[in-house]
Amino acid sequence: MKISIDDVRYYFDAKEKDSLDVGPRVHRNREVLSIRDRLLALPDKDFEVAIKAFKKMLVDDSKPGSENQQNPEDAQTLYESASQKA
Repeated sequence: MKISIDDVRYYFDAKEKDSLDVGPRVHRNREVLSIRDRLLALPDKDFEVAIKAFKKMLVDDSKPGSENQQNPEDAQTLYESASQKA
């Protein structure tokens, strides 16, 4: 019986994702999934604005060339800024 490399990758990807769903991350995972449903229900323009705001907030400030100039806690200002540009 041959096992394909894709099957092995699928297995390990699933194991890694399952490990994110247990322990102290359960609450975080639940929150992300609830936001996901609301994001997918947004009109296209609002969805794009929200995604841009999330991506900008999640940029690592410690990396050289980081473009994130805003305080991550200032999500409302960031959302409004991205909304005006869209």
